[in-house]
Amino acid sequence: KKICNGWKMRNEYGYVLLLFNHLNKEDLFGTLRGGNENNTGIRKLEVREYVAVGNFDKAPVVDTVLSTQKDEEAFALKIMEKSMAPIFKEGQIIVVSPSTKKKDGDYVVIFDQKNKTVSINKYSKISKNLYLLKALNEESQDIILDQNFHKRHKIKGVVVETFLKYR
Repeated sequence: KKICNGWKMRNEYGYVLLLFNHLNKEDLFGTLRGGNENNTGIRKLEVREYVAVGNFDKAPVVDTVLSTQKDEEAFALKIMEKSMAPIFKEGQIIVVSPSTKKKDGDYVVIFDQKNKTVSINKYSKISKNLYLLKALNEESQDIILDQNFHKRHKIKGVVVETFLKYR
């Protein structure tokens, strides 16, 4: 068995077989039982509640997801409110990669060090050296990336994957 390990199958095909109950997780992921990673490139991530106020590093773990992210520092958050809709829905899980380089149009997780709040913003290029972090929520303000940005804010990472679980 151990389909992905033995046949060098691409992860997408393994997911399809798993989805349609042709495989179980042990067959597909092989060595995942003992740790967080295996030779298929799939990692198990703890999902924490996305909280707009406070430090999400201390938020409770509410689920786990399997991710193909190679970033060792990648983390997952579950959107717990409707304020990010329609881009991110309540209950949706996002995987955030701190080491992924930001590109125009990416969604980034921002931590406001002064107010101790967290937001998801769209990273948009305005001109050659000027970027805007566009708020997804009407209650939040857009942020201009200038020389004072890092005194108050910290970009925690780029949203690289999303999942929507129905149960």
